[in-house]
Amino acid sequence: NRGILLGNTNHQRIGLLTDAYTGADLERITTAANGKDLIITTEKDLARLDPKRLDERWHALRVGMDIEGLQTMVEEIERRAQERRIPR
Repeated sequence: NRGILLGNTNHQRIGLLTDAYTGADLERITTAANGKDLIITTEKDLARLDPKRLDERWHALRVGMDIEGLQTMVEEIERRAQERRIPR
């Protein structure tokens, strides 16, 4: 039964986004991927893994986000910040 393992990390247990994965985390993922052709995770999570412990099966997906009306939102925040500035 070959195939793909989608890396599922437990962000609540790991904690801050800057935390590196432990050896136990990587071992758990590698064990779950036994016999699989690919291990897929996000670029963010791949950057937090020790590259010396990864094999050729590891691949990362780039995840992005589009926010509708972002420019309008930024302009409104800037306008409100400008209104509240203390004159020098």
